[in-house]
Amino acid sequence: MLLRKALLVAQKQLRSAGVRSEEASSIIQVVTGLSKEEILSDGARVLVDRDVNMIKYFVSERLRRVPLPYLTGKSNFYRDTFLVGTNVLCPRKETEVLVGSTIHAVESLQTQKNSLLTVVDAGTGSGCIACSVKKYSAWPIHMLGVDMSFHALEVAKHNARNLDVDVSFLQSSWLSAFSADSLDIIVSNPPYLSSFDWKNCEPELSYEPYTALVGGTTGTEMLKQIIESSIFCLRTGGVLLLEHGKDQIEQVKNLLEKNGFIDYDCVFDYGGHGRVATARKGERSISKSR
Repeated sequence: MLLRKALLVAQKQLRSAGVRSEEASSIIQVVTGLSKEEILSDGARVLVDRDVNMIKYFVSERLRRVPLPYLTGKSNFYRDTFLVGTNVLCPRKETEVLVGSTIHAVESLQTQKNSLLTVVDAGTGSGCIACSVKKYSAWPIHMLGVDMSFHALEVAKHNARNLDVDVSFLQSSWLSAFSADSLDIIVSNPPYLSSFDWKNCEPELSYEPYTALVGGTTGTEMLKQIIESSIFCLRTGGVLLLEHGKDQIEQVKNLLEKNGFIDYDCVFDYGGHGRVATARKGERSISKSR
C-alpha cells in the first residue's frame, strides 16, 4: 500500500468515529519511524505489509477509543517525550500550565531563601510534572515524586532515568510520609472529576486509572484532603499549586482560604479556563496534626 493511501484511509476512519484525523499521521510516524514532513512529502513510498497491518491495528484500537499514548507507549509533554502505560494517566496539555507555574514558584521562593528548596509532586503518576520541574528549573531543587502505586512509580523512575534528571520517588499515600513544616513547595494534579462527570466524559477516560481521575461524589474530596495536608507539611510561606476542574475555581479558593492559605491566584490554561490554583501558607496558619 502507498503511504499516501494509508494516510488517507486512516484519516477517514478516525474522522468517521469522531477521533481527530490528525492522529493518523502520529500513528504512521510511530509505526514507520518517518517524520511528519516525510509522510507529507513521500506519499508514493510503498509500505511493507508489516507496517500496513500495524497501522490498521492502531487505527482499529483508536476506533475503540483506546488512548493513543497507551498504544504507542509514549506521550509528548512540556518539552519532552514520556513513557506511559495503563497504570498512569496520559499527560495532558492543560497540565503543562501547572509545570510552568511551579517553575515560576521555585524562582520566586528561591530569591527569598538561601537554602535548597524541597519540592514534592503529590500523586506523581508518570512523573511528567516532577521530571519537567526538575529539568527546567533554573535553580537546583530537591525534587520528590510521591505515589501510592508501585507500578506508577516504576514508570516515573524510568522517565527520570531517560531524561537524566535527579528526582527521588517515594511510595506513600499523598503527603502522609512528610512531617510538619518540612516542605517548601507542593504541586499536585489530583483526581478532581466527580463520579457523575466521569460517567459522561469522553470514552478514552474509561481506559485510564479510575482512582487517578475521580475525586469522589463531588470531585473536590481529594482537593480538600490535599489542601488540609499541605497546610500541615508546608513551611510558613511555602507554596501549594493544584490543578483543578474549570468549574471548581470558587470551591478551591474557599477551601484554601478556610485552611489558612493566603495570596491565592488562579492560572488559566491554553483554552482560557481557570486550571491551576496557587497559594501560600500564611504566618498565622494553624497546621493541623494528622
